[in-house]
Amino acid sequence: MVALVLVFLQCNSKEEKVTTIPQAVKEFQTQKVASEMVRSTVNLTGRVIPTQQVNIVAEVQGVIKSTGQNFEDGERYRKGQLIIDIDDIELRYNLRSQRSQFVNKLVKVMSDIELDYPDEFNNWKHFLSSINVEKSLPSLPSQTSDQLRFFLSGRSIFDTYYNIKSQEERLSKYRLYAPFDGVVTQASADVGDLVSPGARLGEFISTESYEVVTAVSPSDLSALQLGQEFQLYASSVDKNVPAKFKQNGENLNATTQSINVYLSVRDKQLKSGMYVEGALATSAFEKAIRVPKKLISRDNKVYLIKEETVVTKPVTVVAVEENMAIIQGLDDGEVLIIEQVKPSQFGTKAKAK
Repeated sequence: MVALVLVFLQCNSKEEKVTTIPQAVKEFQTQKVASEMVRSTVNLTGRVIPTQQVNIVAEVQGVIKSTGQNFEDGERYRKGQLIIDIDDIELRYNLRSQRSQFVNKLVKVMSDIELDYPDEFNNWKHFLSSINVEKSLPSLPSQTSDQLRFFLSGRSIFDTYYNIKSQEERLSKYRLYAPFDGVVTQASADVGDLVSPGARLGEFISTESYEVVTAVSPSDLSALQLGQEFQLYASSVDKNVPAKFKQNGENLNATTQSINVYLSVRDKQLKSGMYVEGALATSAFEKAIRVPKKLISRDNKVYLIKEETVVTKPVTVVAVEENMAIIQGLDDGEVLIIEQVKPSQFGTKAKAK
């Protein structure tokens, strides 16, 4: 009996020494779920570029003459206005000489035409009398007789005519006119400079219309419609500018998995190179919330605090934006952890900060 009592007392003594270590409580940043109708948006950002832009390149050799307007950066020109004038006096004199020689050739064959091809004589007589050595040659008379065409070819009439027309075309390249209303950028030539064929003299851009090239995901592209209008914000001038969806590219960028989109923009205060941005609302989702994408696990779950414990709950991702995602599947009032959680923290005790 005494032995049994001693054993019982020893067992009770060991039980009293066992202590329970309380589990640490982790604090997390949280928010209570309040679902609503959420509209997904497509972020549109890019820089303004002119829709029309041309390089001003010399096609002939000569010295640049004054046009009465300085050719320099920022100089504006109206469509059809003379921008560059290269000295062409030598070619003009040469053309006058060639036209005069051409007239002499025609005079020598007119008597043969009158005798052998009387039906064609008046046409060629009218052509000859309309030639002015100071101006471009008129169009040749229509060719109805093969015999006359062979005769004139043998006298080098056609060869001389087209050689002169070629020189007249070359003469037109000594003067460069504005192809549209615009402004000069990167001017690199001055009055008095000798330029050679192929020399780049500057750049000319349109000031009437601009475009913005931005990139969107293939899923967002389906939400855009050609001709769709919206607003973009230009921070440089602190104002909204109207924009219109003009067209989209065909190729997918393998690196960014996006497609280029072209937007036309118009505003007198816009300048080439300005940065614009905007967000275009697309689809709407009921009973949804917008959360950072980093909160969603690879298997589309989020972390909650439920009964003071970290738990997971599956959600449905209905739309993905740049850094955010729109999800459904959470109940109002649930406590969502809004900071990243390690998988090892699942099941731990937790409370909101």
